[in-house]
Amino acid sequence: MIAFTRTAAAVGALLALSLAAPHTVQPAMAAEPVVPVLYGGATVIDGTGAGARANQDILVQGDRILAIGPHGSLPAEEVAGARKVDLSGRWVIPGLIDTHVHMATPPNPKRAQGQLRRLLYGGVTSVRDMADDLRSVSELARAALVGEIPAPDIYSAAVMAGPPFFGVPVSARSAWDTRPAPRPGHNRSTPGPRSPPRSPWRAAPAPPRSRSTPTFPPIASPRSPPRHTGRA
Repeated sequence: MIAFTRTAAAVGALLALSLAAPHTVQPAMAAEPVVPVLYGGATVIDGTGAGARANQDILVQGDRILAIGPHGSLPAEEVAGARKVDLSGRWVIPGLIDTHVHMATPPNPKRAQGQLRRLLYGGVTSVRDMADDLRSVSELARAALVGEIPAPDIYSAAVMAGPPFFGVPVSARSAWDTRPAPRPGHNRSTPGPRSPPRSPWRAAPAPPRSRSTPTFPPIASPRSPPRHTGRA
C-alpha cells in the first residue's frame, strides 16, 4: 500500500502528467516545438535522501526536466517564453512505483484503464503487473506508451506454472479462450473458440505419504499445560 498526503498526491499527479512518464512524449509529426513549463516556488524532495529543498523552480519541456534551482535563479534565457505555474506551498516528489498490481485477472480493459488513471493521478508513474493475462496487459502497456490512455509505465511478469496452477479457478479464467499459436516458432497464444470458463488442466493428486516418514511429537507452546511424565 502506498501512503502519501493529499498535497503530495496532487503534485505527484502533476509530475506524472507533465514530467516523467514516456506516454507524454509528443507525436513525431508535431512540427511546433513543445512550450516549456516553469513550476515555481515548490518544496522539492529529490529521493536521494537529502533534505527537502524549499522554494525551488522546476523547468520542464515535454517529458524532460531541464533544470531545478532556487526560486528566481534559473537563467533568464532558459525560462524565457515558458508557461508559468505557481506551486507555492506545494511539495514535489519523484514518481512513485507500485510493484504489485493486477490489471487482467480476469481481463477487463475498461476497469484496468480506470485503475491506471487513478494510480497516475495519485503520483504513481510506474507499475509492475504480477503474472496476469499478458495479451491484455501488453495492449494496456502499448496504449499507455503512445499516449492513448492516461497511465503509468507498465512492466509485467509472465506466468511460469504447470498444470496444478491452472486448477485454481481464478488462474483458469486468465487462460480461458485461448489455443496454441497456429504456426511453429510463434509462442503467443491467440483467441480460440469460446468454451465454459473451466480449467484446461486437472490438478495432480498429492503423492501417497511414505510409511517410513518420521513423525515428531507436537511442540508445546507457552500456553500449553505442563505434560505429566509420571516422575516426581
